[in-house]
Parts: sequence; structure tokens; C-alpha cells
Amino acid sequence: LNIIGQSIGTIGIIIQHFQNLQKLTFSCDSDSVKVVNFPLDGVRNENLTELHLIDNNPAKDQFQSTLALMKLITQSLPSLEKLKIVNILSLNIQMVAELLEYCKKLTHIYIDDISINFHLNQQVLEILRAYGKRLEFLRLSKIFMQVNEQQVLKLLASQFAFISCKEWRNDLVLRNCSWDVE
Repeated sequence: LNIIGQSIGTIGIIIQHFQNLQKLTFSCDSDSVKVVNFPLDGVRNENLTELHLIDNNPAKDQFQSTLALMKLITQSLPSLEKLKIVNILSLNIQMVAELLEYCKKLTHIYIDDISINFHLNQQVLEILRAYGKRLEFLRLSKIFMQVNEQQVLKLLASQFAFISCKEWRNDLVLRNCSWDVE
């Protein structure tokens, strides 16, 4: 199912009422906090395995909507295996660690256009190393790099068949398989 240009608050309704849905691409415009506060209690979808979230008009003040989305993903989507996130500006490394901890089936992650507060540093590498055995594909694009390729290789080379750390592009790709995220 592809939903384009809708309120971010609509995603909870879709996930709750389309129980047979396996893949959802949700492209939205940023909303005020009032619109984002959709009820999450009891929202659960056991069948959704792939979710693409794209914010076409990211607002500078989207922290509440990012928290709501992370709560929805970690509490309502136990079968989630593949996650693509674009322009969710308030996403931070603690939220990614939370995703990896609570989404036990999550093996593919593609994150693009993250906040300037998301730094690829030693802490991120340690988190990736902790969950690396489960991850088959990870791409972090347009992030602020605080480590170099040698540091990435030193910590993660034993867990990933392919590692590309392009400091000049602010791009990290770790994978054991390919994933067509388009």
C-alpha cells in the first residue's frame, strides 16, 4: 500500500485497520503536534513486515511526531523486518538503538536525511556491533561523521560482508545482502 501526502496522524489508523497489510509506504507532510497525537493503545499489526516513512515537508519542530512514530514502530509492529526512514529530522541514535532492541525481527534499515544531531561516532559503532549479527542491511545517509573508515572496519568487518564509509558523502553502508529500497 502506498499512501502519499497524508497527515502523519493517519498512519496509526492505517496500521490498525489494514491488518493483512505486509508493506506500507507512507509519504506525508509534517503536522502539528495536535494532529500527530493519534491513539496508540491497542494499535497492533502482526503482518506488517516492511515500512517506508518519508516526510516530504519536514518541520524543524517535529520531535513529538518522531516520538509518536518510534512508539508506534516499537510497540505496534512486532513483525517488522525492513524499515526505510527519510527526512525524519528528530531521529537520534538512542531511537535507533531502541528500534533495534524492541523490533526483534528488524534486519534491514535505510535511514536518509537525518538530523544534524545524529553523529556517527564510537557509540553508534558499538550499538551496531551489538546488533550486527542480526542486521543484514544498514544504510545511514547524510549523517555527520565523527569516525573514519578504519574505525568502522576495525569494529564491524567481521560482521558485514560489505562496508562502505564515505566521509565526504556522509554515508555508511553495511550489508550482507542487497535490498531494493526504491
